[in-house]
Amino acid sequence: MDIKAYFMEVNENGVVFAGRLGWIQNTFEAFQDYLKNLAKVVRLTEKLVVVMQQESVENAPLNRALVKDGNIVEIYTGNLICIRQNESGFHSIQEEDVGVIRKILKPVFYLDGQIIIQKDI
Repeated sequence: MDIKAYFMEVNENGVVFAGRLGWIQNTFEAFQDYLKNLAKVVRLTEKLVVVMQQESVENAPLNRALVKDGNIVEIYTGNLICIRQNESGFHSIQEEDVGVIRKILKPVFYLDGQIIIQKDI
C-alpha cells in the first residue's frame, strides 16, 4: 500500500529543491531504494518522522537543518522523506504537516566554509 509523503531532495551539486508531496510504497525497502542507502528514522515531533540515509555519505550534499528555537540542532544530508509514524507503523502525511516540516527543517548550503540557512524555497 502506498502512503503520502513529503520529499525533500538535493542533487549531487548541492542544489536543494523545494519539498513536494508524493506517494511511496509503505515498506522500509521502498524507503531504502529511494534513498539509495540503508535507511534510518528520526523523530521530529510526536507524529512526524524523517527517513534518511543511515550513514552520512562522505561529501554528501547538505539538504536540511533541524532548527529549534532559532538554532541549528542537526544537519541532514542526501534526500529525505517525511511521514507520520505511531505505534502501529508508518502513515500518510497530512496537509497540515507540511507547514510544521517547513518550520523545523530548513534548506541549507555551504558558503565560504559556513553552513547557511536558505530562505524558504
